[in-house]
Amino acid sequence: MLTIQSSSRDASNSGKRIRALVAAESAVTRGGISVLLGTQKDVEVVATVRNEVEMLQSAATLQPDLVVMEHGILYESGFQ
Repeated sequence: MLTIQSSSRDASNSGKRIRALVAAESAVTRGGISVLLGTQKDVEVVATVRNEVEMLQSAATLQPDLVVMEHGILYESGFQ
């Protein structure tokens, strides 16, 4: 079960949604994480990406509040 706890000064009390970027190689993993995050009323998934290049480009463009990424995604193509 996914639980997201918020402090008194963050998105849940200000009405602002947390903008999330999901990065995973597998489409099933990306979809599952997006669905789970989508069940949270204060979270909006702004993008899903499949590799580190897309993740870095999307993060720079969209400036999400949260990046959820698959373990090791930054090293799959030798990026360091």
